[in-house]
Amino acid sequence: DTELVLRTVRDFFQPDIRRVIVDDKTVHARLCEFFDHVMPRFRDRLELYEDPMPLFQRHDLEYQIEQLASRVVHLPSGGSLIIEPTEGMTAIDVHSGKLVREASPEDLALKTNQEAAVELMRQLRLRDLGGIIVVDFIDMKAERHRRELESLVREESRKDRAQMVILPLSQFCLLQIARQKPRP
Repeated sequence: DTELVLRTVRDFFQPDIRRVIVDDKTVHARLCEFFDHVMPRFRDRLELYEDPMPLFQRHDLEYQIEQLASRVVHLPSGGSLIIEPTEGMTAIDVHSGKLVREASPEDLALKTNQEAAVELMRQLRLRDLGGIIVVDFIDMKAERHRRELESLVREESRKDRAQMVILPLSQFCLLQIARQKPRP
């Protein structure tokens, strides 16, 4: 549906997106017009995909889409996010996994929490989670580490079009977020 693609590009395209890849010539032509009229300086980022291997298969998108239904999201360092939606809120727990490369438990917690914060904000957008969200990060004793983590969450939240209220990290490393659900 060309209109869905146009609406998606209009609503979600940001200057940090390096490429928009389209595998349908009709949709590509319509997007070329759109880019030429609305965002001409980004027109060179639009590409027509003509490889015989399907686009979703080439970029493993079907697997990534399937992962949106999973309650466990694996982090690159070996940790994970456990996402539990309930009737009244969504609870997200951060696990460090078996990663022990860092010099101290505090460094491990900071590294895993930072990785989790970036993925958390990505998952909120991808899953379009709204309402009250409580994130249980790995406990960190150093106040500066907590502020660093909180700052990273706020920075990552700027990539989201949904309105959010992010409360300060509690002494138990719980983060509370109220996120608007823009649309289904």
